[in-house]
Amino acid sequence: MARKQQQSSIRGAQSAALTAAQVEPSPREKALTAECEQLRNRVESLKQETGQAEVILSAILDAAQRIEPIGVTYVPPRKTTKVSHPCEAVLVLTDWHVGKTVSAAEVLGENDFSLARLRERLLGSDGLIPRKMQTVDLERSNIRIDTLRVFCLGDMVNGNLREEDGATNEFSEAEQPIHSGALLAECLAVLATGFSEVLVDYVVPDNHSRLTKKISHKQPWNSWNYIVAKYAEAKTSRVPNIRWVIHPGEVAEVEVCGMRYLLRHGHDMTKGTGGFGGLPFYGFERAAGLEARKRMRIPEKVVFDRLVFGHFHTFGQGPDWRVCPSPSGTDNFDHSQGRYARPAQLGWLVHPKRGEMNLNLYELD
Repeated sequence: MARKQQQSSIRGAQSAALTAAQVEPSPREKALTAECEQLRNRVESLKQETGQAEVILSAILDAAQRIEPIGVTYVPPRKTTKVSHPCEAVLVLTDWHVGKTVSAAEVLGENDFSLARLRERLLGSDGLIPRKMQTVDLERSNIRIDTLRVFCLGDMVNGNLREEDGATNEFSEAEQPIHSGALLAECLAVLATGFSEVLVDYVVPDNHSRLTKKISHKQPWNSWNYIVAKYAEAKTSRVPNIRWVIHPGEVAEVEVCGMRYLLRHGHDMTKGTGGFGGLPFYGFERAAGLEARKRMRIPEKVVFDRLVFGHFHTFGQGPDWRVCPSPSGTDNFDHSQGRYARPAQLGWLVHPKRGEMNLNLYELD
C-alpha cells in the first residue's frame, strides 16, 4: 500500500513538472511576445498620428473652401507671332520652405530668409514672376507662346522636420501652408494675366511637409504640401485660365509639346557615391535609370525624356535629368556643410519640333 502511494506521488510530481514545462514559455517565445507587443504599440501610435493628421487636414480644407478667391483677367499680348508650331513655357516652383528663417549673421552674410524676403524674391520688381513675364514677352518677338506649364515639386513649407525648426520657424506648422498657399495663388494669378492658359502640375509627396515621423509611401494627402495645393486651388478658383492637376504619387508623368517629363521632389534620390557641389550625380543617374527600367517592363508605358526634381536647392543637369534650385538660398545646414545655395528658380521653353530651348536660371539675390 505504501509502495503504491509512493509511485502515485512520483507520477503526480512528474505530471506537474511536465505541465509546468508546457506552460512556461521558452526564451524565444518570450522575445517574440515582447516584439509583438512593441509592434502593437507602434500600430496604435501610428493610428493616433494618422487620426490627428486627418482632423487637422480636414479643418484646414474646410477653411480653405470659405476663403475669398482671387479674380484676374487674361490680357492678350499686343503682338502675336503667327507660327504653325507654338511653344509652351515652363516654370518650376519648388522648395519655397515657407516658415524657415535664416539670419545673415549666422551664415557670414551669404543669405537672409523669411516670408517677406521670399515674397520680394518672387513678386518684387526684380523678382521671379515679373522677370518670367518679361522673358516671355521678349521671346514672343519670334515665337508664339500661349500656354504656361507650372511644375510645383514640393517642400513649399518648412514644416517641423528637424528639432531646431520648432525654435526658429517664423510660423507654426498649421500656419505655414496657409501663407504658402496664399503666396502661390498670388503668383499664379499674376502669371495668368499673361497667358491664355496656365496648367499647374503639383507633386504632393516631399520631405519637409510630411506629418508622420518617417517617410510614408502611402496616403500622400497626409502632408502639409497637400494643403498648400488645395488652398491655392481654392484661392484661384475664379481665375478661368488656371487649371490644376494635383499628383498624389511619388512620380508624376507630364507631357509638354511632345516632351515627356517625370516630376518628383527628389528626397529619395541621394543613394550613390560621388558628386560635386553637394549633388550626388551618380545617385541621379541611378534614379533616372531605375525609372527607365520600370517603364520598359510595361508595354504601354513610354520611356521619358527628362526627370525633373528639386530638394537639393541648387541647379544641375545631366543627359536625362535636371535638378532645380530653391529661392530660399543658403541656410544654416548648408553653411555648416560648406555649401552655397544661391536662391533661384528655373524656366524654359518647349518647341514641338525642336524640344527644349531657352533655359533660364532666374537668380534671385
